[in-house]
Amino acid sequence: MQALPVALLLTAQLGLGLAMIPRFLGRERNRPTLIGLHLLFGIAALELIALLLRGTPAGDIAADRPTLTLAAGLIAAALLAGLAAAIIGKDMPRAARTMVWAHVAVGTAAIGAFIIWLSRTA
Repeated sequence: MQALPVALLLTAQLGLGLAMIPRFLGRERNRPTLIGLHLLFGIAALELIALLLRGTPAGDIAADRPTLTLAAGLIAAALLAGLAAAIIGKDMPRAARTMVWAHVAVGTAAIGAFIIWLSRTA
């Protein structure tokens, strides 16, 4: 049960990311609201994972911590890649596209690591 909020946030975050891909591939800008929600869901999921790693107020501590730590690190890296793409987007559009693809790859690996952790704790 401790993983349900994280799983819901990551699912929402993934859904928003998938919804933004067609506009990205069409070289159109996504709506700032979608981007903001995508970012907030990612940050919230990382926060909840940090609580599981450190210990929640109810005293829950995650089992199989190395896998969950990997997922947290990959989520943090995906956040940084996404922010870097936004920062360099106007000045270096080609590099920004590369950073977005890195964001997608690392984010996919993060969700994979979370699913592995989830399967080991169930």
